[in-house]
Amino acid sequence: MFKLNNHDKMLYMAAFCALMMLILMYIFPLRQSIILGGDEGFEFTKAYLVSLGIDLYDPIWNDQPPLYTEFTAIIFKLIGANATTARSVAVFFGFIYLWTLGSLITMYSNLVTGSIGVVLAILSPQTAMLCVSSMLEIPALACGMTSALILVVCERNCISRYISGMIFGISCHIKLTALMVLPAILLMILNQHIREKHNNKYIVCSMSLFSYIVGMFTSYASIWLCYPNMNFNMLIGTHFSNNVRDSIQVTSEYVFDLAMLWNNHGSTIVASVSGVIILIVYRKSFYIPVTLLLTALFVHSAHVPYWSYYYLHFVAPLCWLSAFGITAWFNGMCMECACRTWKSSAWKKIRVITITILVSWLVVEGANQVIYTVNQALSKDETEERTIIKILKNIDNAEWIYTLKTELAFHAGIKVIPELAIVPAKRYWSGYNNKEKLRYINHYSPELLLLTRMELMDNDINIYLKRYKIIYETESLVLYEIRS
Repeated sequence: MFKLNNHDKMLYMAAFCALMMLILMYIFPLRQSIILGGDEGFEFTKAYLVSLGIDLYDPIWNDQPPLYTEFTAIIFKLIGANATTARSVAVFFGFIYLWTLGSLITMYSNLVTGSIGVVLAILSPQTAMLCVSSMLEIPALACGMTSALILVVCERNCISRYISGMIFGISCHIKLTALMVLPAILLMILNQHIREKHNNKYIVCSMSLFSYIVGMFTSYASIWLCYPNMNFNMLIGTHFSNNVRDSIQVTSEYVFDLAMLWNNHGSTIVASVSGVIILIVYRKSFYIPVTLLLTALFVHSAHVPYWSYYYLHFVAPLCWLSAFGITAWFNGMCMECACRTWKSSAWKKIRVITITILVSWLVVEGANQVIYTVNQALSKDETEERTIIKILKNIDNAEWIYTLKTELAFHAGIKVIPELAIVPAKRYWSGYNNKEKLRYINHYSPELLLLTRMELMDNDINIYLKRYKIIYETESLVLYEIRS
């Protein structure tokens, strides 16, 4: 039987992942959905404003790194600013994520294991949706794992380490959650050189680590210098401030609980059993997924808030371990036995039955997750669609709108106040208040206001509304137009 080289394996994996992404593009309503992921409204709005020439960080308040927004903004300029364009960018990174994950697993096992890992990843909670949703998690992890893949498939020299480090620095300017991959990468470099038998292996290992770290800091610092208004407090403070921690601790909904892993208990159970198998049989492959898993557990146990889509950080290691376990069991099933007794025949049949039940269970459970997510995306909110149409009818003489429902403004093609384009819960937890919001509204005097019923309970904003008239309202939203 012929043996594939690494290049061929990666090509086969690329074709397989491309097929998976085509299926996801077919089943998810990329054009029809107003919003797929919880933060899509923010990402749409930032990229749209940047494509119009408005700068990130000043005036656009932005607590995330700039690269994904800038890349999407460039595509908006070339193709047009709409949800389909933004999600096409997400699909590209979704492909890179699945391909790098599958390729990494393949490099330490085989194509079958890598393919199983990719399928299990797609069937994990929210992963399929995140692969086509304009959010930051998948792009950041995709670039981080690309950095790891370069270390595996390229020659072990300082140049490849430096390039790999540069790519990782870029991934951190997409979202800092890419740092989840860093401990596994550093351990990967150490492991590659410690196994070598020449006398100067420790010097070579030190040079490799140094080259990687220099590459990482070179790209990260170079990009930071391009954004003089990107300050530490905006980028880091809103995620790690005491105000945020104090606000979160009283709300268990946003605190990580180990029991959350049982949301996908199939992969969790299989990964746990697989860990024992890998420890005994595939020791050289064990440390990477385990390091990824331990890093995710440590970070989310210490850091708040924990959003539901952060489960993605557990997907790669759990699916990696599960795929290893399944193929290890399957390989044992297919091995020729030395003595053909009834015992060996019975053992084979037990393996056939258990592998069939196990895979069927994982596929059915995962498919239900994907179907549920697709059904949510397909369930259109007619109220929001009518609101978009109403905004479209009133934007001829309008330049600005204020709204927390920024995705509606994006679909209508009207600019939101840059300083108020991103108003997540974390911003309130960090000290932001309604008086600051009113200051910006006063400054811009937006022609349209789209307010939630909750916002209307604020007396300060009701005083300000004397300058506006109601032109449309629903059970949850009220659209105002400035009086002429």
